[in-house]
Amino acid sequence: MVRSCCVFKCSNRDDTKGKQKGLHFFRFPKDSRKRRAWMRAINRDDFVPNEHTCVCSEHFVTGWHSDEPEDVDYAPTIFSYKMKTINPEREWRLARRNLQKEFHVSVQREQEQEKKSLDFSLFVHSYCKDKEEEECLHVEDVVENTDDDVDTGVTLKRDTGCQCDPDPLLLENQRLKLEIRRLRDTRWSVDKIKDDDAMTKFYTGLPSFAVFLWLFNYLAPNLEE
Repeated sequence: MVRSCCVFKCSNRDDTKGKQKGLHFFRFPKDSRKRRAWMRAINRDDFVPNEHTCVCSEHFVTGWHSDEPEDVDYAPTIFSYKMKTINPEREWRLARRNLQKEFHVSVQREQEQEKKSLDFSLFVHSYCKDKEEEECLHVEDVVENTDDDVDTGVTLKRDTGCQCDPDPLLLENQRLKLEIRRLRDTRWSVDKIKDDDAMTKFYTGLPSFAVFLWLFNYLAPNLEE
């Protein structure tokens, strides 16, 4: 009697073809705990194994079963009917779309942050400037009358002017404007995130520069085509 594998959709048999593939066939264990683990893994309706029921070595990671409950091969774990078919071209397109989306979101977030900083700086400067002008309008020339012992009929006057120091907020606003202009004129390059996981996550949303580099190397051959 030729032994065959009892796993669903597995056609392996202990025949010449099976021997050429180097297959081994294991009978169901007698240990009750291990036997239940195998039955749960195979998961077939109304399935009751007997002393001749076998599982082939293709369903074990190392090609052999183990008696250790913590071992991955304590029960069969590899089943072809459970494996998801992967379309490399579809996966590549999905990865590229996700990367582009993350990049655009990070650029938009950076632009919004720059605009908020600029608007706040302009608001603060405008408020301080209006307040300064108001204070200067209320400053009047101080006129002092000096009376001598002899009335000469001459009135001595002294004008006190208003001197305004450079507004530090105005200087800071000008510096920010120059910095924003410089950033807008500078093209984005990978040097901004190279070996910097924090900047990589900020610009791309990826957890680290190593992940970005792996994804770039994975997508680069397809982009060249």
